[in-house]
Amino acid sequence: MKNKYLDIMEHALEAYSTEQIDEYFDEVKRNGLTEHGFARLTVNIGTMLAHGRKGELYERFVEMMSFCCARVSLDLAANDFSIQEMIVCIDQLCEKGIVDEDIINAWREDLKKPIIYNEVAKSPDQLAYNWVLFSATSEFLRMKRGLCPLDMDFIDIQLATQVVHLDENGMYRDAKEHAPIVYDNVSRTLFSLLLYYGYDGKYRDLIDGCLRRAGLISLKMQSVTGEIPCGGRSNQFYHNEAHLAAICEFEAARYKKEGNLALASKFKRAAYDALISIERGFSKEPIHHVKNRFPLESKYGCDGYGYFNKYMITAASFLNWARIFCSDEIEAAGDPLTEADAFSISSDFHQTFLRSGDYSVQIDTNSNRDHDASGICRIHKRGAPSEICLSCSGTATPIYFVDREDCSDVSFAAGRIKGGEALFKTRGEYDIASCSASGNSAYATLSCEIDGERLGLTVEVSGDGVDIGVSGEGEVALMLPTFDFDGEERTRINYEGSSLEIKYLGYKCRYFTSGKIRDTERIGCTRNGHYKVFCASGEGFVKAHISIEKA
Repeated sequence: MKNKYLDIMEHALEAYSTEQIDEYFDEVKRNGLTEHGFARLTVNIGTMLAHGRKGELYERFVEMMSFCCARVSLDLAANDFSIQEMIVCIDQLCEKGIVDEDIINAWREDLKKPIIYNEVAKSPDQLAYNWVLFSATSEFLRMKRGLCPLDMDFIDIQLATQVVHLDENGMYRDAKEHAPIVYDNVSRTLFSLLLYYGYDGKYRDLIDGCLRRAGLISLKMQSVTGEIPCGGRSNQFYHNEAHLAAICEFEAARYKKEGNLALASKFKRAAYDALISIERGFSKEPIHHVKNRFPLESKYGCDGYGYFNKYMITAASFLNWARIFCSDEIEAAGDPLTEADAFSISSDFHQTFLRSGDYSVQIDTNSNRDHDASGICRIHKRGAPSEICLSCSGTATPIYFVDREDCSDVSFAAGRIKGGEALFKTRGEYDIASCSASGNSAYATLSCEIDGERLGLTVEVSGDGVDIGVSGEGEVALMLPTFDFDGEERTRINYEGSSLEIKYLGYKCRYFTSGKIRDTERIGCTRNGHYKVFCASGEGFVKAHISIEKA
């Protein structure tokens, strides 16, 4: 599997032509390092060279690496992110004898100079988020390699500001509310890296216990398509699953060491599934860093900071940590998780998960309106295109780039018909009354309010698909997101009476309802593309059965 990581890292690198690399280098020569994308690109080339690949880039790499090492003591350029990767790259090149010793020594001399970090905590009670954790891991690796004096007090001050963000499940809360899932995954990978390289300070046992608890939850939260949960900042980029692969490889190695080979095998399978989901996305040309097919220059689906040169190579960076954590002595479990399961995580993340057989569902009970909508935000079927039903919700007020100004919120949301118009609960909270699994089904019962009137929402997931019901006084409605356009290809949508069908990439998604389906003529923009907003309505109750099959 280590070689598979290298294969996909190499494919990520191939998203940059030689001309693009040279243009990027010319830019940083003019302006200096301004962020970590160029350093990460350089490190990925070096990693390929260390493993006998991309030999034609050797001379470019040496010049690029020399530039990066010389500049990190001069430029404020998110060195927090890249120093750790540069050090590990030099280790690999030195081990393989790829680069002359004089050049390696010159790089190390540059890395002995004081590094300019964007964020460093001055005291243990300072409010700081995961930039500080990147700084801690980078500086710890400098210390471990003898590039600066050992100062565990410095490391523990940084970590004191970080462990306070860990919740009861060991997950990292990057904000007081609407904590983004991606930042939990990134932070836990960094904690894992510290332990892997020998951190044994005052927070070691606390961090290790949190990683153990949260790792088991990651195993359960992974969708049937191999993906991390949707929602929040930096979501729906291919680097998301690279973080998950790293977490799962670290946990697989943990359980192998403890002799729990069955659990180690499950984590290895989860890492493999995450890797396959990236590989599937990278199979299309040109390679995109975000999960849609809109022109790269449009930045569709991207946060303002999530541009190609930064986030394309980030996938390779975290795949490299997964590769380093990976033990090829562990076999991946032969069968994926199929048993019914239902659970919620802490209120900071406000997510509930259901799965059974080949289906998984995610519910956002209190969305961040800059990124997401409340309601059922994801329905996945194993093997099917993630977006054919819904892979992440969308908001009418996106902070990420879209190509429309008149977006609608979009999720599977409860609603009601008033004056002939459909009103949906896509903002604010849903209350969870119950969440359980029994036999081959997983269930959740929720409620919400629209204009002071209560609505009930029920969800059942089984091997046959997903059933969603809405109940309440008067004419109630269920929003039906209907995938229309991925930026390159349009789906085929057919609806009549009480049924609707979407065909896309050799699969079909079907909605069968107890009420009449209507087109609201609204369009929602998720990070994956455009969704037409349909709805089904009925007096007092409406239900939809959703299934996804090969066309």
